[in-house]
Amino acid sequence: MMKPTPFLILSRRCGSSSRLGHQKLSYFSTSSSSTSGDLVLKTINEDAGIAMLTMNRPPANSLSLELNTELCNSIKEVESNPKIQSVILASSNPKIFSAGNDISELVSPDADRLLKFWNSLQQIYIDLYGSRLGTVAAIQGHAPAAGCFLAMA
Repeated sequence: MMKPTPFLILSRRCGSSSRLGHQKLSYFSTSSSSTSGDLVLKTINEDAGIAMLTMNRPPANSLSLELNTELCNSIKEVESNPKIQSVILASSNPKIFSAGNDISELVSPDADRLLKFWNSLQQIYIDLYGSRLGTVAAIQGHAPAAGCFLAMA
């Protein structure tokens, strides 16, 4: 039997961090909505007042325009539910939280797409930091560069 991999929890509202195992978050999985190919998997437990947004962009959850946009939309969707009081941001990859910006967005970019990319990246931070919800990052694995900023928002 494999031992659960611990991950780091960062909470903006509580101002603390701690190491927990997978089993500690298992009770959040009461209802979820996703389709094949979703970049963000949403798991909602209205009874507990908690939503989990799981980034699902293999291999490393690099922040592309599409992932950024879906994260923003998911945050707004969860925030519009008055029964939800906190949101957990997690990764579907047990070895990396997020690799940060998708470098392919910056190589020979289309000017319009590049502007949308940077705006979407800023919007994630604005949405998370300005949210009425308590925000938590379940960091399992690496979180370099923009992935670290995402975890800290």
